[in-house]
Amino acid sequence: MTYLELINRVLRRLREPQISSLSGEKALFYGQLINEVKDDIENAGPWYALRTPLTGSFTPSTSTVDLTSSTNQRSYLLYQSTGAPQAFITTVDEERRLAEVTWEEMDALHTLDPDADEDVPSQFAYKKTKDGVTLRVFPTPDAAYTYRFVFVVPQDELDDKDTELLIPSTPVWREALVRAMEERGEEFNGSLEAARTQAQEALMQAILDDWAREPMTFEAE
Repeated sequence: MTYLELINRVLRRLREPQISSLSGEKALFYGQLINEVKDDIENAGPWYALRTPLTGSFTPSTSTVDLTSSTNQRSYLLYQSTGAPQAFITTVDEERRLAEVTWEEMDALHTLDPDADEDVPSQFAYKKTKDGVTLRVFPTPDAAYTYRFVFVVPQDELDDKDTELLIPSTPVWREALVRAMEERGEEFNGSLEAARTQAQEALMQAILDDWAREPMTFEAE
């Protein structure tokens, strides 16, 4: 469902005229609601649609990898249910899972052992910046080993009417409807409590569907 379709779905349930562009106060208000809900629901777990495999090659004699072109400030690494990070060297004959350490521990490794021989990386750390994610590995690569990291990359704020929402759309527009009703202090086609229940049920169903598709997505409680 597109950004404009999400806004109009809420407007229809409020029995208001639909819009055809993102100009005007109505588009601004309901668009903001949609984006706020989108962010909140993205935070519910590592949705299948947001998991992004990042592949490339380490630069020999360089320990830092800049992933900001493929990530954003809200991105984070995906882990298996066992807690193992989705971080691998995939070069033939060198395939292995990398062990994660903190950024501070990585700094210590390079500071305390600056003369360590360059070799196949075995450990990694990552940190978030205002632009995305930066990685660092140890030992410093002695060759251009290929890597594969799987990050959860939440979608950027929707700002074009034709942009498709990546996560399930039903819980987003239903929760946006609830917040619109709360904001206006009115009830439309049923009670606010009923709308809230429908939004919660839509989110739970979306989570169950996502879990069935990929067990690593959500942890069972």
